[in-house]
Amino acid sequence: MLISLLTNQSWIHQLDQWGHNQLQVFPHAQFNQIAIIITYLGQHEATIGLTLLVGAYLIWKKHYRWAIFLAQNIILGNLLNHIVKSIIQRPRPSLNQILPQNGYSFPSGHSANSVLLYSSILIILYYFIKSRTKRTILTVIAILIPILVGCSRVYLQVHYPSDVLAGWTSALGNLSLFYLLSRHFYLPRLPDVPQNDFSHDQSH
Repeated sequence: MLISLLTNQSWIHQLDQWGHNQLQVFPHAQFNQIAIIITYLGQHEATIGLTLLVGAYLIWKKHYRWAIFLAQNIILGNLLNHIVKSIIQRPRPSLNQILPQNGYSFPSGHSANSVLLYSSILIILYYFIKSRTKRTILTVIAILIPILVGCSRVYLQVHYPSDVLAGWTSALGNLSLFYLLSRHFYLPRLPDVPQNDFSHDQSH
């Protein structure tokens, strides 16, 4: 995506136009308020605050490795996102911003933040929750929040769809790398999901 943007590929502009057209079918004051509330789930203040709360709880419970894992993901992921923004310096869409924002556009920091934070929490919870049903519910939530946050950024007309897609993919790439390295150096092995009750009863 970065190469396509730098070389001014037509598919980037087509994606941006298509995405804006899809989300602009909902213009209404009520949708504006909902989008603003959703977008705050990826706001720096909200993600930093939640990171501090979760990190403090992990330290209180003496889960130091997980506190380090969470902090490194948020700090390094945001740092890399900021570096790319500063290098590319893509202006924000020249549209009527519903929630005015400053700074550069590519990649979307809110989209990246939401993936980094909620996916990191999901990975941590996987180590403590062994129920397949609860894991599935948590996974859906961890996927749904970044999707909604990213869509809210386009709806509020402060990002291009390609910014959001770049934020998601860069955060997923960073998180995957951070997790693999952390698991190699200091994280324990991910526990297996136990057999469900029905299978367990049949085995006896």
